[in-house]
Amino acid sequence: MGVYDCVIFVFSLLLLLLGIIINEAAAKDTPEYISQCVTISLPGHYMLVQHITVADASIPCILVSKTRDVILDGNGHFMTYTHEPDYERQITGISIIDVINITVTDIMVDSFDTGIYAMNVQDLIITFSTIKGTNSYCVEDCSGIAIEGATNVTIMDTLISNFGNSDWTPNLNQSCLGMYFSHVTALTVQSCTIQNIKGRRGPLADGPIANIGGIAGGIAVVSTSFGIFQTSPLGTS
Repeated sequence: MGVYDCVIFVFSLLLLLLGIIINEAAAKDTPEYISQCVTISLPGHYMLVQHITVADASIPCILVSKTRDVILDGNGHFMTYTHEPDYERQITGISIIDVINITVTDIMVDSFDTGIYAMNVQDLIITFSTIKGTNSYCVEDCSGIAIEGATNVTIMDTLISNFGNSDWTPNLNQSCLGMYFSHVTALTVQSCTIQNIKGRRGPLADGPIANIGGIAGGIAVVSTSFGIFQTSPLGTS
């Protein structure tokens, strides 16, 4: 093989490798579309393409588990639980367990006992979302967002409303919250609204830091460090 042939061969090989790299990058940017409840265990960009109606929620509608580098984009769609309240189990919309680097954005989670639950996560962002309960009784504690054991959590531009019902008192330990954080390091909550949160003793304070450090109120925290805490004025019941 002459010098010219070697140059052509090397150049062709470089073009082939470049094409592979470009195709892989394009594949990573192309969303995987979601049209029903799903378990996510691989990195990627996942996007809802329609509303999801859930009649049986024995497991979370969307479970993200043991993975990293995930974008969950609601694309303006909602997921809603349509069954009668279940007095024997907790019904959760989105669960995020053992995940590093995940963004949840532009989604409406409606009528679940807990809208978004996360445990053992790092670098979690929740933005531009709406999480609504039903103001009905739930068997255990109910929250718009509940996070336990996490580092670098940011929640921005999100509305949480309608959790808990003061008329239901079978479970005297029930506590309904807009947001609940336990053992979270570097937490940012900014430009969020929490309203119409009720518990076993009637409407709880619709304030940005209601009973902070306690077990009941608009927001409760345990062993949590804030980076930024700045919410918009919260509505009244």
